[in-house]
Amino acid sequence: MKAEPAPTVSRLTRELGYSHREFFRALPPALEGWEWCSDGQVVNAWRDDARVKLTLGPEGVRVIALLRLPMTRVEFAFEGLDEAGIDDFMTRFRRAFQRGGG
Repeated sequence: MKAEPAPTVSRLTRELGYSHREFFRALPPALEGWEWCSDGQVVNAWRDDARVKLTLGPEGVRVIALLRLPMTRVEFAFEGLDEAGIDDFMTRFRRAFQRGGG
């Protein structure tokens, strides 16, 4: 019996200016059209043959002078998505997590 080749997994890491609580509040629009579930600091999303796993690092704080901002590192692992699919996913994700400012 011939073993199937392991699926190709692409990984990205981003630092977001969000606490874990804020992250999960902003997440649903980013995953619109995907089935997903969360188990603590890991989010698994799937659609057709595509899979995305988001792993949250520990909450941190970015200090700028007297300003203290929440910070969370997120690792994205993509399976079954080509480069264009990853770009589309990340564009939607960035839009969902974009904060207004002035």
